[in-house]
Amino acid sequence: MDNFLLNKVVWRDGDIITEKHFTFLEKWIENLVALSNQSIYRYGYFRNPITQEHYNKKENISVHLIEGSQYRVDLEYIQVINPYGKFLKIDERRSLNLNIQLFKRDSEGHIIVYLHPLNLSTDDFEKIDRLSDEIYTGLRMYYQPYELSTSNNDGQGVPLIRFKIIGNYLDIDESFIPFGITLDSNTILANTYLKFLEKYERFRTIVTDYLYSHSARPGMQYVWELATGLFKIAEQFSPLFDNSSNFTTEFFKIYKKFINSIKAEISIFTIGYNQDYYRQQFSDLLEVIDKEVIRLNEQQYDLTYAFNIINESWDALYKYIGNLPEGLDVEKNLPLKLVELKKIAGSNKLSIFLEEEFEFKQGETLVTIELRSYSQQEPAHKNVRVTLGDVPYAMIKDLIGGLKSIRGEKLSYRIECPKEIINRSKANLITIYLPPPVGENVPDLRRYVSVKVRGV
Repeated sequence: MDNFLLNKVVWRDGDIITEKHFTFLEKWIENLVALSNQSIYRYGYFRNPITQEHYNKKENISVHLIEGSQYRVDLEYIQVINPYGKFLKIDERRSLNLNIQLFKRDSEGHIIVYLHPLNLSTDDFEKIDRLSDEIYTGLRMYYQPYELSTSNNDGQGVPLIRFKIIGNYLDIDESFIPFGITLDSNTILANTYLKFLEKYERFRTIVTDYLYSHSARPGMQYVWELATGLFKIAEQFSPLFDNSSNFTTEFFKIYKKFINSIKAEISIFTIGYNQDYYRQQFSDLLEVIDKEVIRLNEQQYDLTYAFNIINESWDALYKYIGNLPEGLDVEKNLPLKLVELKKIAGSNKLSIFLEEEFEFKQGETLVTIELRSYSQQEPAHKNVRVTLGDVPYAMIKDLIGGLKSIRGEKLSYRIECPKEIINRSKANLITIYLPPPVGENVPDLRRYVSVKVRGV
């Protein structure tokens, strides 16, 4: 159906009605529905979860090894609507044989099985006669011919399941989340949506607990206003999300509005509170929640990426709220005495000497180290090791991805040290093991480093 010929059938008084009149009328209706369906992006798995609870279940598709690299895929009770509005339905069990050595795999070693409409021509007399007999005898109320395929060149197929290939071994890809017209169109999407609601409830709980544990006392005005703003957003969007019959496309639109509301509240707080630490925290948060979750103008084959981004956003929001000040929390810049760089095997050892011994609170003090214009090129990785005092490289744990880029600044980084780094109450030396070439050929090591602490 590459073109939409919306030509109505001309019914004129006195004309002889032929089979073509009804054939072209049927095509006109199909094209009209297809055009409407494309404009609202509603296609994929579809079912009524109350009257068709047994449809579109994960267990309705199974794979069986025949021998060697030969497999048989069994499907039953599947119901979908394709991008052109055609309703496709499998009731009785159907099978598809796969020889995985013969298939062209994608870069990750995957095979997707699609359900396609099959257009019968007047040449398919045998099929047409058989279907006509079944309809005439009452064995079949209606029939939309379909076929199973591992290709979708014409764009009319609906992806049902994805398999992963390891050597000659074929198995169902459990990470695949097929697109459904509504959030309860299939059990995999429905279960993913339930996990989303659990994370949303956790967000509401964290915000509510934080709100009730603080008050609008002096010095906490902006923090209080942020907490109340987040609380209002959580309550406002709760009834919008709590509906499994939502159209999937509508759900993602609501989620985008939710994220935009969160961003607006935190932006106001960041401007008013005016601390570098929270500006960087907000910058980190934006790197995650600003990612595009879904493109509504493209056919969605797999929602795994979309929900992975959403889950990362929840984790980033939990972390941000967890780092909000507990009281009159002031960020301090520690005065530096000397900064030295020494090359060791596979790493650059940066020694930061403080002007005087500083008192840290074990398990409470948060340390942020900023390195501005501190490299000639991007390092091969972003893992670092940080400790108080002079500790050998082998005795310190890797901080995976700990070297974070400072937004808007080229070759500038910051390291947010976990509370576990503070393993002693006093220190005048901070040691960092950096990935080369960070720290090399910097004209003034001390000038371009800053050490900020909170919770002291």
